[in-house]
Amino acid sequence: MSVWSRPYVTVLAADGSPVPWSVPAGGLPAGEPDPMALGLPVGAKLVLRWRAPGFTNPRHATLWVAHPGWADLLRDVLAAHADAGVGWRPDERGRPVRATGGRARTTTIAPGSAAGERPGEHSTPPPVATPALPGAVHVEGRVWASPHNPILVQVAAGALDLGPTVAELAEDLKAARYARSEAKNRGNISSVLSILKHVMTYREPLPDDPEEIAAWKLARLDLPGVELGASMHVRLLLVRDLDDAIAFRRHVDFRVERFNEQAVVRHQAQWERHLRALDAKARGTWRGGRLPQRPPEHVELREHPEQVKARTEQLFAQQLGAVLAIAHSRGALVGPNPWDGFAHDPSRTKGYRVPRLLLINERVVPAIGLVAELAEAIAATGPADPVRGCRTGARFRALVVASTSALRPSELFGLGPGDYLRGEEPRLRVYRSLTHVPAALNDGSGTFVSEGPKGRQAGGVREVPIPRAVADALDEHIAAGYASKHTLFTGHDGGPVNFGNITATHWRPAVSAVFGQSSVRQLRELEFRWLRKAALTWMLRAGLHPTKVAEIAGHSVNVLTTHYAGVVHSHSQRHLFTTWDDAWAWAVQETELV
Repeated sequence: MSVWSRPYVTVLAADGSPVPWSVPAGGLPAGEPDPMALGLPVGAKLVLRWRAPGFTNPRHATLWVAHPGWADLLRDVLAAHADAGVGWRPDERGRPVRATGGRARTTTIAPGSAAGERPGEHSTPPPVATPALPGAVHVEGRVWASPHNPILVQVAAGALDLGPTVAELAEDLKAARYARSEAKNRGNISSVLSILKHVMTYREPLPDDPEEIAAWKLARLDLPGVELGASMHVRLLLVRDLDDAIAFRRHVDFRVERFNEQAVVRHQAQWERHLRALDAKARGTWRGGRLPQRPPEHVELREHPEQVKARTEQLFAQQLGAVLAIAHSRGALVGPNPWDGFAHDPSRTKGYRVPRLLLINERVVPAIGLVAELAEAIAATGPADPVRGCRTGARFRALVVASTSALRPSELFGLGPGDYLRGEEPRLRVYRSLTHVPAALNDGSGTFVSEGPKGRQAGGVREVPIPRAVADALDEHIAAGYASKHTLFTGHDGGPVNFGNITATHWRPAVSAVFGQSSVRQLRELEFRWLRKAALTWMLRAGLHPTKVAEIAGHSVNVLTTHYAGVVHSHSQRHLFTTWDDAWAWAVQETELV
């Protein structure tokens, strides 16, 4: 087609339903037209289709009326059609551009630019447009950030309701995910969404907010139904709000806060018991026995890290995106989804960090000799055990040694005393896994037991061979009375191990004792689950066939070498596998990184 066609305009309301509308007979008024004055509903979008010279298929564009500059493209197509194309040419997208030194006008305005600025391909400065409404008219992402934004005006006038909040949609999202999740996963879902609700609340403008963003936030707080500290309404979100939420999450470790709160509560309870005992002794009502130990004067609190892990930040951002996706699908947003301008706009840096996958040559795991040192170090942690004459960390020594069997932590915690098979070739029998979950999410029980190893049907059993040295550590563990009737490894209360409860008192001090001076960050921040990687790497380096190692791990060979094994030495540096005891004998002598 060699001429410009008249644009075909379809108007959709905020909920996606079509609305009858046509361009006024006299055309659009100059400047930034008021959508309501033209009969356009709040939150509407215009879907434009037109034909351009040199293009076989019709061109199309979607314009939100909440976006400054929405009328420019419509004006240009109308003018090109009325002028029969004289003085107009199509750009690479088929949009009309004045061929006589003008600039292309687009509906995409960069964050922070003024509404009158229309980026294009020519260097001639564009004419400055005067806003139709008073006040500073700027955009932030693709949302008009001004106290005179039509959304704010309509809400203040009672013509538009506020719609759902982030907290309400987060509850809907949680309910939908609970329906298809096991109890062991519901705790994580609940925790992440609870943090999301905690972060996404109305706050005062920040000191570094641009003037127009601060004005928007203040005008938003003045709306009826909006309260400082309450959950934010998704209809009133800006891209800047998403940036602020990620920045807040990046520098606040809620896990550390929770540990510190618990430490303060325990410290206060210890002082109350101590003071009640002293009072009872002074009044002569003490029944005898040892008085409760005097607590320290000050409670020890954990320090906040400078930043949370990139994976933590990524999970938070993903849940925020999921909430906004629900809002968009329900028509709760007036205007474009701010998530698009936050995470997917190619003109800006992605709004949140993602973890970098380590290459195989960058992956570092501790050698088995260092794992053995870690087992001795954890036995020396914690307060004194007056019953056994050792430290309370001694009950976790065998657990660390047994991690060299390459079982998952949940599989280790699910082992019973009868699953340790003695004999000439000692083995561990795996047929269930055990994880800790909030009792309220699991019919009142704090432990979730899955019958069957991960990825296998219930009733499936696999037996994993272990060296004699590991069997000896388990024999000593059982002889010391650390095993219970139901589980091989137990916590201080005699129940199943909840590793989160011993991380601060036993695991971290042990890791610090062995790897505290290491130049490798992965070792200084070693997690218990990484010991499985160390065991699988040892088996490969010991010359055990990859197929056999993959069978022990419960994965394919490809997954094993890609994600679970560390750096494997060349063939000439591997040992020839003969027996498990021989492999263990040389492995515990190695304390170099692998």
